[in-house]
Amino acid sequence: MKKIIQLFIFLTFTSLLSNTFASDITKNDVMNLIDVIDKAISSQDAKKLANIFSDDVKMTMKVTMAGASETITASKQEYITMAKESWAVSDNYKYSRNNVKIDISGNVANVSADVNESMTMSAEGRSISIKSDSFETLTIEMINDVPLITKLKADSKMSMMPL
Repeated sequence: MKKIIQLFIFLTFTSLLSNTFASDITKNDVMNLIDVIDKAISSQDAKKLANIFSDDVKMTMKVTMAGASETITASKQEYITMAKESWAVSDNYKYSRNNVKIDISGNVANVSADVNESMTMSAEGRSISIKSDSFETLTIEMINDVPLITKLKADSKMSMMPL
């Protein structure tokens, strides 16, 4: 019993120390991660994109098109699969992020930004232009001294036009 109590005290103390000495996230950490995100998306690199999310990331995306809205929740793998499938059937993909705002507290950063995407797709012999304007909020946390996205929330307005 004494060994169990000693082990419990050791584990509790070690846990407290690791939390006490966990590195805080910096604006530079956040800006570097945003740069990695933007480059991964612009180059359609799903592997690099997957590396910026925590394994248990929570993603919620509200998509509004033609007056109808749908809320989509996705796991990390589901999000990466959606991105790859979308990129595979599109041409002229363009992506940009603007109006970035960063709020940091300890080892957590909340980032909001406007994200614009556009692409063309062909279906049944017709080409269409798709445009998405989104307001995104990211929660970025230091996990094992690595900044990772732990939460993504997006409110997107999409439009489609024939070409």
